[in-house]
Amino acid sequence: MRLAEIEREHGLPGPTGQGHEVNADGTGSPLPAAMRAQVQALDPGLADYMDLQSRMRADMSRISVRERAFATMAVDVLYQTLQESFRAHVGRALGAGATPDEVRAAVRVTAPFGMTRTWRALNVLDALLAEWEQQEGKRTPDAA
Repeated sequence: MRLAEIEREHGLPGPTGQGHEVNADGTGSPLPAAMRAQVQALDPGLADYMDLQSRMRADMSRISVRERAFATMAVDVLYQTLQESFRAHVGRALGAGATPDEVRAAVRVTAPFGMTRTWRALNVLDALLAEWEQQEGKRTPDAA
């Protein structure tokens, strides 16, 4: 309700009623192959469900991949799922063009909902960003 109020206050268009394309009957998976293999080895049923959920979200067009990554990172912070899930969502944000500072800001914005959770997430994020920067440095021709 508050979001609709803010949209009205700022003269923004509200929901259009137009939904996303849902690929519920498709096959395959947009998940990274390594993640998919890890989940498949752990539990094939969970892997199938993750494939379905990922396909259903892959064609979303009302928010960008970057925006969706930020939203899912916030969920990871609040639920403290700071292992595989958080790593995947941070990687997705960076892969979609977000800068490390933007990723950090997306985590920091969760502080009003759990300051110590945000603190923990920033510690994990520091390690992920250091790893990402090291990998990016290895891919750059000037890094030799």
